[in-house]
Amino acid sequence: MQTKTESFIRTKPTTAESYKLILDALKFEGDLSRTDLSYRTGLRISSICGRVNELMKSFKIVVSGKKWDIESDRSVQTLKIVKG
Repeated sequence: MQTKTESFIRTKPTTAESYKLILDALKFEGDLSRTDLSYRTGLRISSICGRVNELMKSFKIVVSGKKWDIESDRSVQTLKIVKG
């Protein structure tokens, strides 16, 4: 029988898996905000922000613009994959 900790460790995505989830979401859905990415990937917003920053530093994704986020009632950045 699995303990709760073993179950959590088994289901928590690795960094590489998180990168793939984020990049796949951007590839298939186009420009998305960090909040959008969190909803679509199931990753926590804190994980999304960390992985996005790392992907931006490695020039895999960039800020593509801004949009109004209804939930937070503010303007947020949208992100896209760097072509090439």
